[in-house]
Amino acid sequence: MPKILRPIHILAPTLLASLAAGCESSTLSRVEAAGTFALESIAGVPVPVTTHDTGTARYITVADTIRLEPDGDASQTVVFRLDFADPTRLDEESRTVANFRYRVRGDRVIEAITDPCPPNALCPVGPHILGRHEGDALVRSAVDGADNVILYRRVAD
Repeated sequence: MPKILRPIHILAPTLLASLAAGCESSTLSRVEAAGTFALESIAGVPVPVTTHDTGTARYITVADTIRLEPDGDASQTVVFRLDFADPTRLDEESRTVANFRYRVRGDRVIEAITDPCPPNALCPVGPHILGRHEGDALVRSAVDGADNVILYRRVAD
């Protein structure tokens, strides 16, 4: 083999592997994104966590689970407790379930196409960012614009 071709011959497999890796899609598929994610913490505080305090009552998120199906269907189940400051008033606990559709944008961002919205509520039109897929976690930013990270951990595929 001529001396000029020898370096190309040595580098060819490396160059081909690099090009092939660069051509791979970096888009996360719905199958990879699918799973059940349980709320682990809000702003580093583990659940149960107080999400709002009016002085007369505290809203405590007890559990929050997001289920992403491979076909784009999704659901979110939230359990929260309303603790009243008035000892004569019984605390309340409730559970809500919202069904919606989702899509994957790029390599990590998951968008809710139809955001969970209670009946008769005024909700902004979607899509809304549901979170970033990071390994076994779904990471969201707080809706109020604060830098509070909302962390869900994959608990099932």
